[in-house]
Parts: sequence; C-alpha cells; structure tokens
Amino acid sequence: MAQQKIIFTTAETTGSTGLLQEPAVLEGIGTTLTIILFNNMEETISNLFAAIEAATRTAFTELINRSDKERIYSFALYSDEDAVTLCPAANTLEYLEKAADTDALPYYTFEPVEWKYEMEGAAAAFDAISRQLWQINQQQAQPFGEQLQEICVAVLLRLRNEGFFDTMAGREVFLLYHISDYDWAPGVPEKIVTQLNDNTYRQQYLNWIQTWN
Repeated sequence: MAQQKIIFTTAETTGSTGLLQEPAVLEGIGTTLTIILFNNMEETISNLFAAIEAATRTAFTELINRSDKERIYSFALYSDEDAVTLCPAANTLEYLEKAADTDALPYYTFEPVEWKYEMEGAAAAFDAISRQLWQINQQQAQPFGEQLQEICVAVLLRLRNEGFFDTMAGREVFLLYHISDYDWAPGVPEKIVTQLNDNTYRQQYLNWIQTWN
C-alpha cells in the first residue's frame, strides 16, 4: 500500500495555524508530529485534529461550568487499545479528598477511570470523533493508535501553551493522554506527561510511575 508522510508542527507563533503540511521548525514549543497517511488521508487527519481540538475546548468549558465551586485540577483525553474511541475526563480536588487517607492516593490522582467526570463533556462531539476513528481503522491496514496518540498530545500541548486549561480552571491543571487497560512501551507514559506538564503534578506522576514495577 502506498504511503504518504506528512509533518505536522505545532508552535506558538504569531499567525501560525499550528498545522503545517510540510516539515518546519518554528519558534515556540517546536513540537513536531509525524503522521503516516494511507490512501491520501491528509484531509481526514486535518479534520480529525481540528475536531479533537474543538471538542476538547467545549468539554473542558462545560466541565468548568458544571463543577460550580469544585476545583478542577486534571484533564485527560483517553482511548482504547484499538483506537476506535476517544473520550474526555477530568477530576476535582474535592472528589480527590475522598481518597486522601489511602495509600492509593497517587492512583486516584492520575488514573482517569477514577475521576469524577469520566466520559463527560462535549458528548455529541466525541461520539462523532469515535465514529470517525472507527471508520479510519476500518479503512487502514495499519493500526491507528500511535497516530491518534500523537494528535491528541499535540492538541493538548497547543491548548496548554495558549494557557487555556490553567486560565479556565484558575489553577494548574494536570494533562494526560491515556489508553485504558493498555501495556505501554517503556518510557512512553513518562514522555507524554513530561511533554504536557510543566507544573507540580509532573514530578508527582513521574515518582508514582516508578512504583509500577
């Protein structure tokens, strides 16, 4: 099957769209996202990137408004091993206090399945994205999981560098891309969290992940 290779670059630069169709190095975060496209999927990938970004903005805004006086400290995009679904999740400091006296506090802090707002926010938009992911996986001979991971990390990174999450929440927000019930390759979770977080949560997560083995 013929392949095309496209480089997406996200950067905080004046006038940058954050989604380029040729290799580039821009001032700013300079995060390069490499996607292998099959069957001329360039437009599909671009639309998927835009859809995930818009859905993420909507979901986080909805959850901030819904949380009332609770303090949201985390947000994640997470998928499944087959990369056919994508969902948001968020947690609050008040909800986390329920686990404050347990030895499993780091688990409840950083595991999206344990968060208060799991699979909540922008439901219609994420349902549409999941249908699109299913179609992509049906059309491709190669798994789409790695590409989806890179797209989601790039979306979260763009919004983080805009100050979107911290400004909306009024505090530092831990960001994560997660795959449910998945055996990660060594070093990948650390890389994702280090990319997405420049806050106090990053080291807490890295300390916790050392206990996995």
